[in-house]
Amino acid sequence: MPLDISRLRKKTQTHWSDLWVPEESRYQNTLNILSKVIYLPDHDIQMPMVAVYLWLNSNWATQVPYLFSYGREGSGKSAIATVMEKMLDITCLQAASTAVSIRNEVNNSRFPEGEDGPENDCFFLVWDNVNLQTLEDPKIWEILLSGAIRGKDRVAVSSTIVGENKYFYTFCPKVYSSVWALHANPNYRELTRRTMVLFHEKLSEEKISELTLVPSDEIDFSDFFDVKMQQFFNQESRYLEYEEFKKAWNKARFPKWWDVARKRLYADFAATGFIIGAWKDVSEAKDIIGGYEQGLLRKIGDCQ
Repeated sequence: MPLDISRLRKKTQTHWSDLWVPEESRYQNTLNILSKVIYLPDHDIQMPMVAVYLWLNSNWATQVPYLFSYGREGSGKSAIATVMEKMLDITCLQAASTAVSIRNEVNNSRFPEGEDGPENDCFFLVWDNVNLQTLEDPKIWEILLSGAIRGKDRVAVSSTIVGENKYFYTFCPKVYSSVWALHANPNYRELTRRTMVLFHEKLSEEKISELTLVPSDEIDFSDFFDVKMQQFFNQESRYLEYEEFKKAWNKARFPKWWDVARKRLYADFAATGFIIGAWKDVSEAKDIIGGYEQGLLRKIGDCQ
């Protein structure tokens, strides 16, 4: 009988539960785990955004930002896609993916029983190493621009039946990476308006030895989604708490520098952070998200 390599591999891995501290919030535990496998410059500004983003529930949300990892080759930008793929139990797409394969992945994963069936929780589209040629495809561009707002995400394509169309629903959080500064390209301004950008940097050998990061494949995340996420979101009271926070966020006053569209973009993100313990109220959420937003505006300005 051949060796069961999958079983043996798990025996050599650290199970995620060994890293989980029950007394700490979901947010703090997620932040701690991510910090073991991912390095980001401006850690205190960027990493909290990643930890909250991972808990976005596509089924609950009505508007979501996208998450874009930007950096040179070897800067670790693919690490976020890899760890999210493992923790959320989804499949990471590669740059060569076509518009058809992307539409199918989102539609079929969101609605496994068809459009009339229930919508799955926490589906992400994770897409690694996107290149400029990819975004020149008008069909892929349509998926990205339409898929950030629920209800505006229906994409129609011709069906095999003459005179009929087939519809795909492309709304979901999207995580993608590239060596190209897509956020600084004026041709992609509409995409940047929907996007949270993470800036990665290539590390020296000395810095790498100081960090003592653990490769994500040394941690067994195989049941993380079922145990920690699916059960967490299967509570009516939690959903109502989430919606109340969204209402408070949308009613709150914001500084003039904060674009109104960006404020709306963060409503579900901010509510997610609240229910997992990233912040205690709207004021604290504004401070943390606003700190990231101001840093993002400066970095994008430096790139242009």
